[in-house]
Amino acid sequence: RGPYMILFMIIPQNPSETPLRYTIPAVYQGDKITEKNVQIISWNEVDYINSEGVNISINNISLLKEAVFDAARNDALCCDINQQFLSEYKIDIFSIYKDPENKYNKIITNVFASWPHPIIGNVLVSTGIRPQTEDVQYVKNWESFPEKYMTVQTKKCIKYLIDNETKAGLSKLTKSGRDQVRVCKDMTELARAVMGEISTYATKKLEKIYALELCSSVRLLKAQRQLIRQVIFTKFYNVNLNKETKLEKPVTMKELFMAQWEYLKKPPLGVTEYIAFFSHNWLH
Repeated sequence: RGPYMILFMIIPQNPSETPLRYTIPAVYQGDKITEKNVQIISWNEVDYINSEGVNISINNISLLKEAVFDAARNDALCCDINQQFLSEYKIDIFSIYKDPENKYNKIITNVFASWPHPIIGNVLVSTGIRPQTEDVQYVKNWESFPEKYMTVQTKKCIKYLIDNETKAGLSKLTKSGRDQVRVCKDMTELARAVMGEISTYATKKLEKIYALELCSSVRLLKAQRQLIRQVIFTKFYNVNLNKETKLEKPVTMKELFMAQWEYLKKPPLGVTEYIAFFSHNWLH
């Protein structure tokens, strides 16, 4: 899974005034937020009032976790996700959050290590090549973001995260991932996303194991060879290649490729596919 930068969306109350902090509710009950009235803010300029009425001024990952799990514990859907995970794997997500020494706490740590990281919140150039340096990433991804949707102050808050990873509780990224951004209207929405991600941890690990097992399957390889052979043979006879060459009928896939190359002046598949199949000895 790719990492996410965590942002929130609000409706600016007074465009002429820019508050230093923004209060995000547990459950948003205001007017509908649309493209015409939305303002995007960073997670580290957010205040959240928890279920006990205490204000959490979020400026690092620990406080973000605290706010997220407060919202999760008070949301029926999050509690249901936790109960299902507990029933299936005997792991209480809420309990392991409170216990940093628990061996399963790393599941939560892994989610919060990547999701709030601004280096990979590639909003504007998600279809392009990811900038590799921190300075370039900020300029490409955040500084150039339209002020119609993101204020200069928010950009400064994001720049602070980039320049002060340790203070913000962010870890230095060791690998890249798919660029995505999660924009939430309230803390419960973020909590549901986090709980959903945590609860699928085990199944994602199993998916990788099953995928590796499938890729090494002799039956799959045989089926793929048969499929490729059928596709190429069908194309072979469609162009009546057997009448134009000395080969009455190709004996192997390699012979078929070479015969078609001579007749059509190009491989029956793209060059890339030909090289891939040939180099992996799939054509014999």
